[in-house]
Amino acid sequence: MGLAAAALLRVGGKTQTVNLREGRRLQKLRREVAAYQRFRQTCAQLIEVNEALCALRPEPDADDVARSGLKKKERSKRFQLGQPTYSVKRVGSGK
Repeated sequence: MGLAAAALLRVGGKTQTVNLREGRRLQKLRREVAAYQRFRQTCAQLIEVNEALCALRPEPDADDVARSGLKKKERSKRFQLGQPTYSVKRVGSGK
């Protein structure tokens, strides 16, 4: 019969076991698993870099905190209602 490998796959929120013999499907699955593991490792490294950058970022000054609390300029009602910002003029014969 030869060598076979069992793979656990999530399909539609459920786990299914698939038995694969040596061949192209098993090689493809191994490549995909290796790519996923590299992706996870890259994500972990990205998180480490992000945490290091956050630790190096200076604390905000009291002035910065006070300025962030200021009200932003309100837009006119025309922009709030989503109406167009252009106008249409009628061009006639002038009679």
